[in-house]
Amino acid sequence: MRRLGKSPHRERYRGMDEGIVKALNRQVTVELDSSYLYIQMAEWFDGKELGGFANWLRKQAHEEVGHALVLFNYLLDHDADVALGKVDAKRHFFVSVRDAMAKLLLRGKFIAAGVNRVLDMAAGAEDDETRLLLTWFAAVQLEEEAAVIDMLGRVNACRGEDGPELRQLDAELAGREFAIPELLRNRHSTRYMVG
Repeated sequence: MRRLGKSPHRERYRGMDEGIVKALNRQVTVELDSSYLYIQMAEWFDGKELGGFANWLRKQAHEEVGHALVLFNYLLDHDADVALGKVDAKRHFFVSVRDAMAKLLLRGKFIAAGVNRVLDMAAGAEDDETRLLLTWFAAVQLEEEAAVIDMLGRVNACRGEDGPELRQLDAELAGREFAIPELLRNRHSTRYMVG
């Protein structure tokens, strides 16, 4: 892990439990690793001439980087050590659109499990500020999971991977826009008090 440093003008960890700091650092890495996976998926969909799916995944990759930056800033603002882990650079392969969407859903569940683990730690340590931040993350993960479940259901209902239903879904996904997370836009004004 590479230690990036801490903010010199803040009180040490501002009361954050060291285990929570480590878990937040792990979650930063998970978010960045997920972004890397989604970029690979976008490339695969581009190769299948499904630009809408590729667009959706590119936007999702941006979102994961945004989530990592929210956590990164939170750690720095609390004078916590930031230690980035290695991103998994292994090549992922997909045999079908259904396979890729199922793997996307599994990844979302993995991310949510990590968020919920840290959320439980924060609740147990009575760290209300971290708990509130992670409550926002948990809500975002639920929204993302619901969107992927809907997409997977629609893919499963398609008669084939080159039929009109899949092309219709692809056209819809092409319209997805990326929005910078609120906690990144207003880093200092919100003080992470969300909910």
